[in-house]
Amino acid sequence: MKIKQNVLISFLIVMVIVNLSILFQENSFVRRVLWRVLITKDPAPLLLVTATDEIFRQHPPEGNIFLKFKGFDKSYEHKNYASIIFFRINYALYPKRVFACEKGRKIIRGFEFIESPFEPDEKWFSDNGVSDIIIFSRDDSGRISYTGEKTK
Repeated sequence: MKIKQNVLISFLIVMVIVNLSILFQENSFVRRVLWRVLITKDPAPLLLVTATDEIFRQHPPEGNIFLKFKGFDKSYEHKNYASIIFFRINYALYPKRVFACEKGRKIIRGFEFIESPFEPDEKWFSDNGVSDIIIFSRDDSGRISYTGEKTK
């Protein structure tokens, strides 16, 4: 019994070390977020999640929404922030639908829409029950803001 317990504890320690080493790789997004929050005392990465939830708690849309991302490029960091925003909004608004690109495009990692220059028209919005458009903008300093507008 004691051997099984020691093996299990050893296994768990090794798994924690492996996971921490993956998280803290030089290009790790998690590493950059933790550095900004813990070392530089910049709460922006955490505020992104809580602010995203708060947007829709205070102003729930009547129907589905369409997301636009301005100032986000294909860099690793921009894709990760777009992914966090996309999945948090989907979570906050379920069962409503959240669109960020044309129907039929598979969104698996949460940033595939950055590569899609899709600009829907009013008919598309109407056909898909979209009542609101939320535009997330990223400025040169990395600050992310949002605006919202109703569809016609």
